[in-house]
Amino acid sequence: MRGLVVSLAFAATALLAVPAAAALKITKVKIVEHRKSYDIDIAYPQTGNAAVDKILAKFARDEARSMTQYADGSGDKPDDDSSGKSDLTLDYAVARNDAKMLVVTFSGSEYGAGAAHPNPVFATFNFMIPSGTQVELADLVDGQRALNRISALAMPLLRKQLAANDGSIDSGWMNTGAGPQASNFQIFEWLPAGLRIIFPPYQVASYADGTHVITIPLAELKGYVRPDWRAPAPSFDCVKASAPIEHIICSNARLAWYDRHVAEAYRAKLTTFDKPNEAEAFRQTQRDWLAARVGQCKFDEACLISNYQARLKQLDRTN
Repeated sequence: MRGLVVSLAFAATALLAVPAAAALKITKVKIVEHRKSYDIDIAYPQTGNAAVDKILAKFARDEARSMTQYADGSGDKPDDDSSGKSDLTLDYAVARNDAKMLVVTFSGSEYGAGAAHPNPVFATFNFMIPSGTQVELADLVDGQRALNRISALAMPLLRKQLAANDGSIDSGWMNTGAGPQASNFQIFEWLPAGLRIIFPPYQVASYADGTHVITIPLAELKGYVRPDWRAPAPSFDCVKASAPIEHIICSNARLAWYDRHVAEAYRAKLTTFDKPNEAEAFRQTQRDWLAARVGQCKFDEACLISNYQARLKQLDRTN
């Protein structure tokens, strides 16, 4: 279960921005379940684009399944149990729907029986149209230098919001939650004129300070947007690729995706070590793996993908 809070009023106001001329016809689909131990009310869009619909439906079903597994694992509660029922409520807003992109944002709340308060559900999906290909921020902007730029632009906007609302500004908190890491900007909407980023409670400030939403004009990101969003986007600059393994990764979008996500998972784990010797030991495991992948796979793409999948699972288990 997640550990943040969001109100549905936020979804209804800040996120609902449906364009007047929609490129895709949107139909609302519902998943509703009422059981002794839980309630589920999920809405998700159906567009007629098979690639888009497959991803959105899977997300909705996975969220429902996660709640039922949680509730089933906690056992059925007596009807008069003061801890109440588990609950998941999830709705969506279409932030963009034109000939170039479809952007869908989910927001809602989930409550685990006996928990102190509801927890948030936030997820954004940015699709290229008409292919229906889902893109992450790393597909749209140019690597670490773009993340540095986005972070530098985001922090003053966040501080301004906090100051305007008499919020508490903790520089360490802000640097952690809005620093130049891809994971900090994963809840984003790529709009025609701006990059909108959602920061749930606790990410950059206290729970009492609430959710923060900022928009960075795309004009401020001139020179940082990738010209070809379909080109592979690994953890390194393909223009500077020199080693044979780098050229293999830069020629395969799926392999590049895994390379990027393994690098992100590795960097996230590295920040958790307080003792220098433990951090260095962990760095060595990554160096050993990087060296071993070539010896094991001999530049075979299928083998490399399998190797990256195994490493990503290993890093996830150690988080």
